[in-house]
Parts: sequence; structure tokens; C-alpha cells
Amino acid sequence: MTNQLSRSTIRPLSLYLILFLALVIFARFTLLTTSPPGFYVDEASIAYNAYTIATTGLDEHHCSFPVFFQAFGEFKSPLYIYSHSLLLQLLPPSILTSRLTSALWGLAALGIFFLLAHTLTHHFPTSLLATIFLATNPIHFLLSRVTFEIFLFSFFLYRFSCTRRPLPFFLFVITLALSFYSYSSAKLLAPALFLAAIISFFSSLRPQIIALSFLIFILILTPAIRFEIHHPGALSSHYHIHSVFTHHPLSKAPQIILENYASHFSPSFLFSFGDQHLRHSPAFHSIFFWTLAPFLFLGIIYHLFKLSKPFSRWLLFALFLSPLPAALTIQSPHTLRSYSLLIFGFIISLNGLRRLFRTPQIFITTIIFLALESILFIHYFFSAFPEPAQIWFDTTAVSTLTAATQVPGPYFFPSRFHPGLSTTWLFLRSTPLTTQTNSVPQDTTYRSSYYPPFANGTYLFATPTCSSLAPTFLASATRIYHNPDYCLYYLAQ
Repeated sequence: MTNQLSRSTIRPLSLYLILFLALVIFARFTLLTTSPPGFYVDEASIAYNAYTIATTGLDEHHCSFPVFFQAFGEFKSPLYIYSHSLLLQLLPPSILTSRLTSALWGLAALGIFFLLAHTLTHHFPTSLLATIFLATNPIHFLLSRVTFEIFLFSFFLYRFSCTRRPLPFFLFVITLALSFYSYSSAKLLAPALFLAAIISFFSSLRPQIIALSFLIFILILTPAIRFEIHHPGALSSHYHIHSVFTHHPLSKAPQIILENYASHFSPSFLFSFGDQHLRHSPAFHSIFFWTLAPFLFLGIIYHLFKLSKPFSRWLLFALFLSPLPAALTIQSPHTLRSYSLLIFGFIISLNGLRRLFRTPQIFITTIIFLALESILFIHYFFSAFPEPAQIWFDTTAVSTLTAATQVPGPYFFPSRFHPGLSTTWLFLRSTPLTTQTNSVPQDTTYRSSYYPPFANGTYLFATPTCSSLAPTFLASATRIYHNPDYCLYYLAQ
């Protein structure tokens, strides 16, 4: 072997990489409704609001095209909901359609990442290999089947660092400001990354560009600021629920935040086990494959030596700012709240991957390990992951509600039934806003003193309580569905 891969060798290897990437993309669109199973309440809240926006222009609370969407205990960010409502102009509301929106966003992210990688490396095979790393990444793979937020702005910032033309920088500012509306952590991270960009590129920016950038950023955030004025605490509602300051004394908060922050850079979190929260981190799968570790390390070293370059300064700023939103909350480390750590980690690793093609032995070894890790993960994801994920995605509740949609009403559900599942119920029935109030099941807590009488209709019970139901009810009702958690009875007297 020579010390460097020849062009005649790279060309067929690129074809194999393209084929492998195509197979991974096919897998990302396969069995969207069964892995993960169920349809957890946050998904249903997003899906139902997208449905009502698509059909009436109103959210579930009858607000016209809101900036943020009120949900149980928090306000949902709008970008995903409005993009999902566009897809509902073409497809009927369903769990598959909802998750297809995520899969399409994930595909778009792979395309944009490939363009960014090619812009940074000017090397097609490196860009292709880096995209395969991202496509097979366990976190990115899962989130593209549940929810997904996309980072567009790094591409434009790098273009500015190459050309010094103001347009790419303004596009960076616009996309960064728009990311404020994508998910809760971005409400803190977007302003922080904007200030980091101003600091990093300060010597390259004319005062007029800095002033105009601040103006653009503030103008795009104006709807959010006005919304916060009219709905005090709305933008911080999700943070307040999980905040370190809410759950711990002020004297202990700094130490907890520092420990939380450091936990996001532990090898266990980055390369071994993730955060073990199965809604956004498949069990025993971490932020990065071990195969990527040396290239991530080389990339960090490369950018540390290139601190004189503004883009390298900003990229390291971005990497080390990424865990901050998660560090301020009690559940730490947290994959979803530190999701940008994954994105910036992949961008940084590009410089390490570019050097991979200089040594055939290292290249072939890397491909073998990446293929093994990818195949093992994808096999696990479709064969083993659905079972432990059931409880995380409200699988038994969703299957029970789906069965209930096939039975006549009125409907009677116990008050201890998860409040967010009423939205799941409305979504599964594609309930129009005009009949929304009449379609919510009656809030009835079942106790022995309540029986009889019973009205005709469909009753949902927790399975452990079914054995204690009144004999008169059991004699008259028909059990139409049951699972380990819930059972359904239909009464027609």
C-alpha cells in the first residue's frame, strides 16, 4: 500500500459510501410508527396543534397563528408545528405523518451537513464519510423519528469567514435568530452564540455590520418579546419546571451547575451510555460512536492551534456553550437540551476526518469499525429498542385510546389518567375545533361509592382497578380491549 489513497481507489470507495448512506437513509424512514412505539404526549401536542393550524389557522386553545403554542405546563416552539402543518396539506393527520415530518427534517439536516462538510474540507469522500457518521448517529437517528431541530447557521458563518462579504454573516444572524423559535434550549443558546460570533469576528466586522446584525437579531426576536410581555413567564415556563434554582437552594446551585456542565464532557456520556432517557437517547448508546472519538480529539486540537482564525474561535465557543442550557436543569447530563453539542462536535471532527484519507490502513480500519457500530445499532434499534421504549412513549395508553376510537361514545376516563393524553385522544380522532369541547372524555374518578348508576358509553379503567368494579357494571358491560395498564368497557343498556 502507498502512504495515501489514490484517486482510482477513492472513486469506487465513494460509490460504496454512497450506497451505504442510501441504505441508512432508507432505514431512517422505515417503521416510523413502531420504533419507537406509541406516541408520547409531547408528540401528540405538536401534532394536534399542527392539525388545527392546518385546518382552521387556530391552535387547540383557539388562538390564531400563535407565536408559541400553549401546552400542559409549558409553551411549545412554533417552527416544527408550522412545518408539520404544511405537510398536513398533502397527507392526512396520523402518527406516521407526524413522524414523517421529523424524518424529512432529518434528511434535510444530512443534506445541509454534507454541504457544510464539503465547504470546510473541499473533499467529497470526507464529506460523504462525515455525513454517514451523522446519519448513523444514534441520537440523530432517533430524533429524526420523533422530533428534530436543525442548525443552519454554521454554513453561512463559515462562508463569511472565507469571503468577508456581509451577506453570509447576515444570513447567519437570521438563521441563528430563527433557531430561537425551534426548541427551548435555543432560547438561551441562540443569544449566547450570537454574542460569541460578534466577539470572535469583531476584528473582521465593520461597525455598521455589527449594528445592523444586532438590529436584525432583535427584529426577529420581537414577536417572542411581545409574546412574553403579553404572557409573562411563557418563554421560561419549561426552564422553570426543571431549573436547578427551582429545586435547590441558591447556595448549592453554582456547585450543581458546574457538576452538571462537566458531566456533559464525561467519556461515559459522550461515548458509552448517553443519558439513558429513551425518548431521545437509545439505551446503551451515547452521543458519539467510539469510532469518531480520535477524529473529534484531532479536530479540537486543530482548532485550538487555529485560534487566530475567527471561525475556529467561534466553533470552540459554540462547542463549550452547548451544554449550558442543560447544566442549568436538574436532569443532567441531558441529550436533548445539549443537542447542539452533537452538531458542533461533528463539525469540529471534520478536520480530523480529512486527514483520514492520507493513511490507507487507518481509513480501512475506521470504515470497518463504523460499519460494525452502525449495523449493530440499527439492528438493536429495530429489534430490541421498541420493548424498553414502550413506557417512555405511552404505548399502552395510545393503543387503548386507538381502540376507543373504534367504539361509540360518550367516553368516560378517570381523572388520574395523564392530562396530556386528552390531546392524544383529540389527535387520534382528528377532532375538529368546533366539536373539541364535546369530544373531551368526561373527567370521572371511579370509586366503589359511585356505582351504580352508569350511563351508556365507553369506559377506560386502569387495569389494576378492573377487578374491583361493581358487579352490576361487569354484568352489563362488554370488555372490548385490555393491556397490562388499561382496559376498555362498552356499556349499552
